[in-house]
Amino acid sequence: MRSTFLIIAGAFILSSCTLPGSAPEKQKPIEYPSTQSGSPAAQYCTTHGWQVTYEKNPSIPTMDLIYCTVPGSEKVDAWKYMDQGTTQSGKTKE
Repeated sequence: MRSTFLIIAGAFILSSCTLPGSAPEKQKPIEYPSTQSGSPAAQYCTTHGWQVTYEKNPSIPTMDLIYCTVPGSEKVDAWKYMDQGTTQSGKTKE
């Protein structure tokens, strides 16, 4: 009885081990869209009549940075521009 238990326990332990060279398959990384044209920041800029431009992020090449060109041709970060124009409740300041 005891030897049967040891054999079953040993088989279970060995079955849970991976052999060298039999690495588990790597999962494909999740890819997100690189442009943020539908983002709230881009929509906020266009709603207020400003031009939206996108640039590649040098730190994260798969992500674009959104800029909003405001009067006087000043290019500002679109998310900061939206943050300055909204309150904590999410309502726009008029």
